[in-house]
Amino acid sequence: KAASYNSDLLLGNGQYWWGDDGITIISNLDKPINDSIAPATYITGFDIFNHRQNFVKDPWENVNEKDTLWSSDRKKDTFFLRGKPTPQTSALNRGGMQWDSLNTVYNLPSNLHLPYNKNYLQFHFSQAHFGTQDTVWYRYILEGVDQQWSEKIYKGSSENYPGISPGNYTFKVSSFFGGKWGEPVVYSFTISPPWWKTWWAYVLYVLAGIAILRAYIVYRSRRLKRENKLLEEKINLRTKQLQQSLEDLKATQSQLIQSEKMASLGELTAGIAHEIQNPLNFINNFSEVNTELIAEMKEEIDKGNLEEVKNIADDIEANEQKINHHGKRADGIVKGMLQHSRSGNRQKEPTNINTLADEYLRLAYHGLRAKDKSFNAIMKTDFDESIGDINVIPQDIGRVILNLFTNAFYAVTEKKKRTADGYEPTVSVGTKKTNGKVQVIVKDNGNGIPQKVLEKIFQPFFTTKPTGEGTGLGLSLSYDIIKAHHGELKVETKEGEGATFIIILPQ
Repeated sequence: KAASYNSDLLLGNGQYWWGDDGITIISNLDKPINDSIAPATYITGFDIFNHRQNFVKDPWENVNEKDTLWSSDRKKDTFFLRGKPTPQTSALNRGGMQWDSLNTVYNLPSNLHLPYNKNYLQFHFSQAHFGTQDTVWYRYILEGVDQQWSEKIYKGSSENYPGISPGNYTFKVSSFFGGKWGEPVVYSFTISPPWWKTWWAYVLYVLAGIAILRAYIVYRSRRLKRENKLLEEKINLRTKQLQQSLEDLKATQSQLIQSEKMASLGELTAGIAHEIQNPLNFINNFSEVNTELIAEMKEEIDKGNLEEVKNIADDIEANEQKINHHGKRADGIVKGMLQHSRSGNRQKEPTNINTLADEYLRLAYHGLRAKDKSFNAIMKTDFDESIGDINVIPQDIGRVILNLFTNAFYAVTEKKKRTADGYEPTVSVGTKKTNGKVQVIVKDNGNGIPQKVLEKIFQPFFTTKPTGEGTGLGLSLSYDIIKAHHGELKVETKEGEGATFIIILPQ
């Protein structure tokens, strides 16, 4: 074979050669052909991975049903029956390539779809020009890959296009004739994406994602239900523990409150005992005097000295009046002060706040004196006599005032222990009426309250006293009692100089 497949050549002797399975020679061409019409340009084929691709038409296209298709090598023992594919027909879908039909003299497939892994291409082209092919110029472009036309070339093939991405492409080639470029010939094809990048694959991905998401949601939902159940069980258990702890705390708090009450009651009874000691001393003394006077009166009766008897009787009568006076005084102290320890529902009643404050001041002082004989302090009072009676629960307000006095005396005592001579412990109490409200002011010149703990003094169980000397409930209970009376309990202090507690009650 002297010519390549599908190529042509015009010789100087007037012969035209055409390459096919053999060589077709046309003679009797006396002179070269000069044609003013631009010769056509053809895309003669393409290579995939440097292998030329050949396509053939269906060999059964023009064969009747009863005909037999023999092999092209004319061997009588090689034939094919209809319905059984020949080697040529089996090439229609070889390697995943698909097309609709074959067009042009070069059998190029139309609507060609190449698989994603057949993306290394090179195109071949030629011009039907009855002259020397070496003088033909070409230019080409692969739309979708190239940005511009290639430089003009003489060879009839493009450069290789390696690794073309899936998509639609159009290859164009044009030849130069008569001083201008001819109309380009066009060939379009498609490189199909791999199955995992196709639309149905994405649908599967979405469905799989939905299935995975649903499975995760179901799993998560079941897990959350299990966790919620465990959490509920823990919460129930913790709630029971907290309820038990709360009950224990309430019981402990009740015991502490009762202990605080008993402590204040102890101080109160010590003060009461001291207060009633004076009238009892008077009663005892006048009783002893009356006993002596009665003995003297009997002697004077025996003597018949009636005038002296009358004088002695007058003295006895005066002593009896004093005994009665001091007895009533002791009775009043007991009745009034022991209201502090009454239980049950307390009712508000008109109460002279000045008298109440004065009595509890003396009771608190004598209570501390009963514990410590060396204790001594100056007591000052400044009462507004225009206040009159106000509606309060006297035993509750008395407990508040007693607690404030006890704290004040404790503060000045502690300062006395740490201060050199010249310091005089002083506790004062005063009342006044302002804007329709009554104030009870308890002041001491002790060490005062540190600013860092000032906000905590009304909290339950908070105390600045050493362990064993206070429960930390006195001010907390006092604060609650005053709030229950729709009043206020405030404190003003300067560290190192003392503290002032102010009770504000509605009149």
